[in-house]
Amino acid sequence: VTNAAAPVRVQFTPMSGGGIWRDVCTHVDDVSGKTYAYVAAQGSHGGGNNPNLFVFDLSWLSDDAGKPNKQDSNPIRQGNGYIDLGETGYGHTINCARGLLFLHTAGSSVGCRVYDISENPTKPKFLFDTGGTGGCHDSMVQTGVDVGGETKDLWIISEAFGRRDNIRDITLVNPKTKSIP
Repeated sequence: VTNAAAPVRVQFTPMSGGGIWRDVCTHVDDVSGKTYAYVAAQGSHGGGNNPNLFVFDLSWLSDDAGKPNKQDSNPIRQGNGYIDLGETGYGHTINCARGLLFLHTAGSSVGCRVYDISENPTKPKFLFDTGGTGGCHDSMVQTGVDVGGETKDLWIISEAFGRRDNIRDITLVNPKTKSIP
């Protein structure tokens, strides 16, 4: 936002499903330094159906306050600027942490889905899901937590229909790990 008193829409990307409701998380790629935004929705809330997960390369936006993008200039182009990744219905809420992308379904028996985005941010690699019957409403990652004298990265999950919370140690989860230790 160049002028906080008069914000303008720079990019409009039509996305099927989810009506007007979206959730977003960002990830900075360690190799390129680029920032990526992951955008998703779930269900037909507000109209539409079959929402997908999208990834946007935010480096297409101007980083020069003296030369901001113009209103509705749509500088991020489909194909090399943003990509529809599919993953229909797995975007009730999402978050990014530690080079991982977490998709939440809020009503599915597969629970949360976890992807590696550290190798290639535009092609998330599926690692595992949590399973279960409670769904996965949302989650957060807390890094560097002291647990009995050991430093851990914890994944805190709030289930939807199971009406319970889970805390999982994801300290050792990385692209080579296919499940939570």
